[in-house]
Amino acid sequence: INAEYMGIVIRKRLIGTMKVMELKDLVRWKRKPDTYKEYRYRFVILVVFSLSSLFNAMAYVTFIVLQNTFVSIYGLSDASINLLAMLAPLLSLPGTLLSQHLNESRSLRIGVTLGAVMNLIGVASRLLIDHSGYSVLVFGQVLIALANPVLVNATTKLTADWFSPSSRGVFTTLSLAANQIGAILGFYIPSCFVQTDILQETRTKQEIYMLNGFFTLIAAANFILTAAFFRSKPPSPPSVSAEREALGFKESLTESIQNMEFMTLALGFGLNSACYCGFQTTLPEILRPFGYGDVESGLIGSVLNFFGFLGMLMVLPVSSRPRLLKKALLFFAVVIFFGYIAWMKGLELHHQTLMHISIALVGIAFASMWPLAGELACELNYPVGETVSFGIQGTMANTLGVILTLLLSSVIGEVSRESAVDAVKVIVITLALSFLLIYITKDNLRRHHKEKEDYTSVRL
Repeated sequence: INAEYMGIVIRKRLIGTMKVMELKDLVRWKRKPDTYKEYRYRFVILVVFSLSSLFNAMAYVTFIVLQNTFVSIYGLSDASINLLAMLAPLLSLPGTLLSQHLNESRSLRIGVTLGAVMNLIGVASRLLIDHSGYSVLVFGQVLIALANPVLVNATTKLTADWFSPSSRGVFTTLSLAANQIGAILGFYIPSCFVQTDILQETRTKQEIYMLNGFFTLIAAANFILTAAFFRSKPPSPPSVSAEREALGFKESLTESIQNMEFMTLALGFGLNSACYCGFQTTLPEILRPFGYGDVESGLIGSVLNFFGFLGMLMVLPVSSRPRLLKKALLFFAVVIFFGYIAWMKGLELHHQTLMHISIALVGIAFASMWPLAGELACELNYPVGETVSFGIQGTMANTLGVILTLLLSSVIGEVSRESAVDAVKVIVITLALSFLLIYITKDNLRRHHKEKEDYTSVRL
């Protein structure tokens, strides 16, 4: 009897222990921990996607580097080449609409694959420049400009769909860094094919044809990789936010416009980005009255891009920590503000070391803000899709960039030292307003809170 009694007690205790373990498991998790998982294939997805983004940036800047060559060899005007360089911000809105339709309403694979196709057709059409002239350049550049938001706006959605909350910010930053590398390569590669110092019409046209052929081969290889290996989503999601149902475009737009935190951030970062864009566009005019030419202008552009890439790498530890995103943005906004002031003083004093150090700090800070602002925008605007949130913020930045560039050009007017300094002062004032808007943004981390809720205790 005692043995039978003891057996019953032992069984009850074992069953009770198992139930307690199950209760503890349920108290800690609303769903089992292994419900969300990451797949190794996510790194293949990231590499294939980042290569498309890298190539898009590389192909787009070709005309900026070879502006004088195209003007001399093909008889084009500076204004016509500048138009090609301005197509990306001008087409930002339709590109964002296309991006939302493809990446959110359809699937990420359709959007990214079509972006690779647009890259391929865009650069391949340049091979016909000797036969079709300027019109084929516009056609190709329009496709590449439209592909830019289709690809870049998809960055945060891709990392949200494939990576866990603890790592997606890091890989968002790395993917955007690939776009930055593309811009750097885009400034360098044309000089490997085209001798810009000595222009001979027949030889130079052949060199440009070889350059376009090289870009076409890379674009074709990139398209094949994308079509063969890219997938929209993993078999199971890495987080609760990746499970949400996509909102329709009208609903997403309404939700975004009514979200004051998100719109304040978009305006604040947009003004900061506009200063960066306006400064780079008007830089030759600002430098000219101080005796600096194309060499110094090109050097400053290279410093901005190179140190911008380093800045993206430096910000990796912060990018996956939502509670630090706003603080980091404010810090970098301050660095940019004082960086431009120091650069203006260096310009007035002809102190090139001060100019280069200060502009390197600006490059580091702005490039660091780009992925951080994108992640924070997705946090504030949840459950609106990442493509829409990142796209609206990018469209705001590009639109304000065009407006500020026109304002700076009107301020400079007939180039003089006073007007050049006034233009930099306009940039500094705009940066102060940008800091204020970011500062008053409430960091209501909706996506972070939702994901945290999913792993908090529940009462049974």
